[in-house]
Amino acid sequence: MANYMYKLMRLVFIVTLILFQKQLLAQVFPKENSVLTYRIIGFSFPSVAKCTNYKIEVATGDRTVEPAFKENIIISEKSDVNRNILEVPAFGTEYTWRVTSTDNKGKTTTGKLHHFSTGYNDLVDTTCTRFRLTANSGKYDGAYVFLDQSKVMYDMKGRPVWYLPNIDNVVNERTMPRDMKLTSRGTITFIAFGRLYEISYDGKVIWKLNAKDSNPNDKQDHFHHEFTRLANGHYMVMGMEPTELHLKNIQAAPIPPGTESNMPVDNLPPPALSIKFMSGKLLEYDEKGNEVWSWMSSTYFENEGSDFYYNKLRDGTVNTDVHDNGFFFDEKNSVIYVSYKNINRIVKIKYPVGKVLAEYGPRYQPGLQQQNNGLFCSQHCVKRTDEGYLYLFNNNSCNRDEFPRVAILKEPEKSNDSLELVWEYQCNNDGIGQDENRNSRSVAGGSVEKLQDGSIMVCMGTPCAKVFIVGRDKKESWSGYSGVWKNDSHKWQMQALYRASIISDRNELSKLIWKSQEQTIIK
Repeated sequence: MANYMYKLMRLVFIVTLILFQKQLLAQVFPKENSVLTYRIIGFSFPSVAKCTNYKIEVATGDRTVEPAFKENIIISEKSDVNRNILEVPAFGTEYTWRVTSTDNKGKTTTGKLHHFSTGYNDLVDTTCTRFRLTANSGKYDGAYVFLDQSKVMYDMKGRPVWYLPNIDNVVNERTMPRDMKLTSRGTITFIAFGRLYEISYDGKVIWKLNAKDSNPNDKQDHFHHEFTRLANGHYMVMGMEPTELHLKNIQAAPIPPGTESNMPVDNLPPPALSIKFMSGKLLEYDEKGNEVWSWMSSTYFENEGSDFYYNKLRDGTVNTDVHDNGFFFDEKNSVIYVSYKNINRIVKIKYPVGKVLAEYGPRYQPGLQQQNNGLFCSQHCVKRTDEGYLYLFNNNSCNRDEFPRVAILKEPEKSNDSLELVWEYQCNNDGIGQDENRNSRSVAGGSVEKLQDGSIMVCMGTPCAKVFIVGRDKKESWSGYSGVWKNDSHKWQMQALYRASIISDRNELSKLIWKSQEQTIIK
């Protein structure tokens, strides 16, 4: 009986798959009179029996008669199959297209005219917003880059090719999406307005979660910094949670005036200090938005000796902003690395048990101010390579006279070994000066992403707005700056960025485009 049911279910699945494929092939994309938020387009259409090749023709303008269409053709491409990816030249433009097919006897059939247009707004208006290249070797011309707070995907020549649709009014001047990137299943994820989004290339919302929906008792829009879709179909994100700590060895009394920063504070009067604040929390959600796993920063820090983390500062206040600002889930080895900016530490966690396997960075002493650990300071975006090395964006905030650095680090093999710096690159601003009394170095944000050839794509964050690719030879093969035009000052200003991500090649882009069409059909 069980074997019969298995065969029946398998048959149903095969029939469903065949019907779905036929439905997909019967669709025409772009849909008639659609307005697209991209210039790189997946043209698809019903197949023709015994067809040996197809030809896709695209003309500018809304053409309804043959002569006008033929006079304005700008693209004519042949294809062996009933779909092809083509790039139209401009946003804010109407287009007409058609397909001609030729069978094995040489007979040509001309299809009807179809129409679409590309959208237009300030995001892709190059007189309002731009990505200005300062270096381009041509090595990565097949790649594309998402700039999260620009809400735009650019090709490697600095031309906008896609912009974020205005989903839930996320496209406005004060919205600053974070961590926009491609997922392994050909979708796009990002954080905006305290919500998590997974969307298709066409802007269809595949998955969304509001922080208040996940925890109705929490009044904070607490999702922040980093959001990743996992291989198991779940989602992991950084969040916040109300916390109360009872610090045994830090008293509530202020440090007396003139007390040196390294003076012991154990002679201060009781009682022990109790504080309430928002603490970092790493969260995992399933496809239905249910919280299925979490890890609280405060629980670990309090258990391990909170005096070293929530330390008393010179002015008598207590540093509670340990500020988790990035994570990397090594799913293959079930290990998570969490970055803490304000205490210059990286914590290595065993998933799912939550046990801390290692900590990298200095332990604080009560009363001392932030210190450089010699490897990184106020770091962002820690990740791990397939070879087992950690790499991160070192904001280098402890050294105000220096630019940020990119660091590759080797983890200790033995418990008494230390984290070892194996490669480092000091970023620069290409001689670009200060921007409206702000320095052009990185005070917030920043990201790194390793490419297949071993190079690293770097986003220098805010306010520098520089994105570049550097090889292990420490040469930049590609770089540019995001900028916005300011009418009041009549000049270009650097545009704040938090992170950048890359679509490495045309194959990844193809997956994004064709997956979007499949999701458009699925209701």
